[in-house]
Amino acid sequence: MMSISGSSVGFYHQILHGNGKSDPSLIYGSPNPIRTDEWGIWTALSVAQSVNNYPAESDKVGVSTNFQLHFEIPSLDWATFFRIQDWGFAFMPIENAIAYKWWVGFFVLLLGSYFFTLFLYPRKVFIAVLASLVISASPFVFWWFQMPVVLSMGLGFLLLFTFEKLLRHIKDRSSARVQVAYSLLIAYLMISFFLLLYPPFQISVAVVLLFYLLGRLGQEIYQKSLSKNKKIKTIKTVANPNPHSLDKARAKQVLSADAVIAYSDYSEHKLEKLGIDNIKRINPGIDTRLYKKNKRTQSDLKKLRLSINDFVVVYPGEYANLGATDSIVSAIIGLAKEIPRIKMVFACRIKTKNDVIKKTAIDKLFLSNGISRNIVHTGTVENMQALYTCADVVLFPINEINRKFVVPLVVLEAMACETPIVASNIPELAEFTNKSNAYICRPGDATKIKSHILDIYTNPTKAKMIAKNARKAVLKSYSLDRMVNDHEILYTTLLND
Repeated sequence: MMSISGSSVGFYHQILHGNGKSDPSLIYGSPNPIRTDEWGIWTALSVAQSVNNYPAESDKVGVSTNFQLHFEIPSLDWATFFRIQDWGFAFMPIENAIAYKWWVGFFVLLLGSYFFTLFLYPRKVFIAVLASLVISASPFVFWWFQMPVVLSMGLGFLLLFTFEKLLRHIKDRSSARVQVAYSLLIAYLMISFFLLLYPPFQISVAVVLLFYLLGRLGQEIYQKSLSKNKKIKTIKTVANPNPHSLDKARAKQVLSADAVIAYSDYSEHKLEKLGIDNIKRINPGIDTRLYKKNKRTQSDLKKLRLSINDFVVVYPGEYANLGATDSIVSAIIGLAKEIPRIKMVFACRIKTKNDVIKKTAIDKLFLSNGISRNIVHTGTVENMQALYTCADVVLFPINEINRKFVVPLVVLEAMACETPIVASNIPELAEFTNKSNAYICRPGDATKIKSHILDIYTNPTKAKMIAKNARKAVLKSYSLDRMVNDHEILYTTLLND
């Protein structure tokens, strides 16, 4: 490990050689004489301890001193196991050990805040990294930067994280071995926290920990009391159940309620596989009074950078997710010569780095094929109804519904607007699209997508008939009124039980 630290021990160079001679060990900044507790006491005594093999008690430094009770002066004894800041002194040269001790609290704070944030926001790695950097590199931390201050905060975050993990494993009824392991880890972290022996910041962190733990325990007790109260009825809805991320025991704990609403037959089947039996099947609904066939307006076309003569194809999905972009791009490149006035509108938001990469890649493809003028990227669309009205075709030939609502509302909305749909035959979409109300293709079949778009372009009468059937299907099974009515029936049934 490099021997780089923020110690002001370089002040001895000024004492010995004067201010005129530069310090060859100084990388940046200048020593602060006011920090005498660090360079004049802690660092000096650490060097003295290294000469004497780090005894727990020594009579070679002034009056006999017990170093076990000092948070900044290392000693190698039983307490070293819990004092991670002193581990470096057991096997590193003194300069490296001092540097390790200087930075270890900072890295513990980075890791602790990262894991705790990641627990609060699962799979949001970017948010966790950003939060850990903002916390660890905050002005407050660097103003008070010394080992016991930073390490007490880092251990506090790790205690919160391990407590939450233990609570999760208890609720999931994980094996006793796992629960004992987390309990021992919490005990270790608590002892390490106590042995910092720096009350000014330990008390502050301990107060935060105490209130957080009391709040979480109160929340768990309250939730258990709700589940035991027969007068209170609970309902849970599942946007897209994933059997791969939930086992049966976890699913029953998470989805414990008087009724679990599934929005499709596909979802209901997956919930049944997870052992959920109190399922109520309710279709989602859209406002069919808002989403209906309208005439294109010049104003709406202008906002979308379109003209009245364009043949507009819209993909209201995602660039990187769902797996539809490549087949759509291939189909449009093949259609550009057959339909010169075609305009491909990607109504997709940029949400991840992968979206940026995919958008850049397809733009290069369109440019190399000389059709970049036929492409429009809208980003966020404020008026989706206007988008569907301006479209001649809406594409949704996705490969999978990945972490998305199991019934894509954009498809239902476009169908309600009587805009012809090209959709893939995956199970989630097959529940409400078929050959009578949509143009169906296999996932990734660019040839079929191209054929369907060309059919809509050359046979508008057939397309209108299919689009009218699409609206009828939405009115029958996916209207907002029907969804509200189904929920009212469910509420009444539960209240009367």
